[in-house]
Amino acid sequence: MKQRRLRWMGGLGVLVLLALLACLPMVARGAPDAQENAPPPRVFDTMPLPGEELALDMPVTFYFDVPMDRASVEAAFSLSPQVEGALSWTDDMTLVFTPSAAYERATQYEFTIGTGATSAEGVAMEEEFSLKLNTIGYLEVSEALPADESQDVDTDSVITVIFNRPVVPLLTVEDMGDLPHPLQFDPPVEGTGEWLNTSIYLFTPSEGLRGGTEYTITVPSGLEDVTGSILKDAYQWTFSTLKPDVLEITPSDEREGVLLDVKVSVGFSQEMDPDAVAEGFSLNKIATLTEGSITPVPISGSFEWDGAGRYMTFTPDERLDLESTYEIAIDRDKTLSASGAPLREGASAVF
Repeated sequence: MKQRRLRWMGGLGVLVLLALLACLPMVARGAPDAQENAPPPRVFDTMPLPGEELALDMPVTFYFDVPMDRASVEAAFSLSPQVEGALSWTDDMTLVFTPSAAYERATQYEFTIGTGATSAEGVAMEEEFSLKLNTIGYLEVSEALPADESQDVDTDSVITVIFNRPVVPLLTVEDMGDLPHPLQFDPPVEGTGEWLNTSIYLFTPSEGLRGGTEYTITVPSGLEDVTGSILKDAYQWTFSTLKPDVLEITPSDEREGVLLDVKVSVGFSQEMDPDAVAEGFSLNKIATLTEGSITPVPISGSFEWDGAGRYMTFTPDERLDLESTYEIAIDRDKTLSASGAPLREGASAVF
């Protein structure tokens, strides 16, 4: 009886052991490794974004979608071309690269995080992450007016410079006095400069440009825009202004039947120097001598000018003679504009 009970107890132990062994695979199948179902980590955002310009000292931030193993990420990080800098973490999901030396200007940099980077759970990145950023370039002059090597430019022209980037911020009129005035003139020109907008600069000469003069205008190197871009090389251009011209003479050439108390008038294209015009102007009676030679007889008189200095009237001191021929002559080199430029060509009229 005792022997039978022992045999039964042994058999029961075997059954319990077999049941436990049968349950082990089921437990293993019911608790898979967490890595098998965890998705691979990825960079879902950056600052700056792709396509944005990179300032020369700007940190670059990478945002992961899960907590990362910091050491593996740092080992998988690379930058081309190389720049000295440091990696830091604001938390387990945010990596920051801060340059200790400035990036090169107008250069493309590629930031890479390889597949060796793993999450805190040990899951590796499925694909390499790459971010390409271009550093800020150089400020340039896109257009200048009057154009380079222009001839016969009007003396009341406004000088305009258009830049490829915003040079100044948007400001109120009251604050514009502190903005840069980037033009240098040779010969010097007095005037007023203003920014039409953030990238267009206008300069208005206060008394106009000098006629018949070649101007050289320079935008010095080093001018900086609002993003830190600089004008690498000085920009320079030249143009020549129009010489003064005689637009009209009254009485006109070959006019007949002119009144004896006529007043002679001359219109110019630019403001003139009254003293120089008096020096270069003459009204002469053409006298024929018995030998057949022609001798001019000067006619004296007085000069009057309009307010703009472009229209002159000469009044003879005495009435002109009947049935006589007179010549108006304006010397090219003696007749000067208010800015000292000679006439493009002389002029005359016989009546």
